[in-house]
Amino acid sequence: MPTLPPPPLNDKPGSFTWLEWYRQLRNYVATSGSVPWYIINFAGSKITDIADRSHNSLQGVQGGAAGEYNHLTNSQHTRVTIPQYGEMYFTNSAYTVTVSAANTAYEVDGGFTQGELGGSVTFPDDHYLQVGVAGVYQINWSLSVDTATASNEIEGGFMINGTASSKGTSHTHVSVVSLGTTIAASAIVQLAVNDQISLFVRNHTAATNIVAEHASCTIVRIA
Repeated sequence: MPTLPPPPLNDKPGSFTWLEWYRQLRNYVATSGSVPWYIINFAGSKITDIADRSHNSLQGVQGGAAGEYNHLTNSQHTRVTIPQYGEMYFTNSAYTVTVSAANTAYEVDGGFTQGELGGSVTFPDDHYLQVGVAGVYQINWSLSVDTATASNEIEGGFMINGTASSKGTSHTHVSVVSLGTTIAASAIVQLAVNDQISLFVRNHTAATNIVAEHASCTIVRIA
């Protein structure tokens, strides 16, 4: 790194020696690293004085024990700070699910009432909840069911976009005609934006209709 000689204080301003010293000063200042940061007075300076103020170029802004500066996108901020939940239910409905074939899943495709909704979860129809933010959700459901004939093995669960899930299923044996029995379960699933959650029933025994007296389904995003 070049060194700068002391100024020629004994010479007249504008003399050759001063001009030469100014030339050396200019070269010295223009040399990268010649002026250390610690000798510069930053009083009155602002971040706007910096030509390139790209946030992505900053260092030490992504978390830490002291400041915890966690920088998020709007989508990530929504997922972290806004609760996502939904509920649908019916009570004393006697909603009949038509069963055309045994051992087949049929959606409980109507009769529900909207419960509490939060975030981007919606209830656009009378039988399913729709999520607006992707994530991991916990699903809890219950059904009170009966049949017009005895000795039917009934299974229940939830559907994602009309497809029965193998998670969170439950079953019961309806041994007495029109005697309601309750089935319930829960599960944790990964859901995408616009996924629809509904309930289903399945008669393992025969093509006998299933009557749902009470039903409840809640979803809550947990991650």
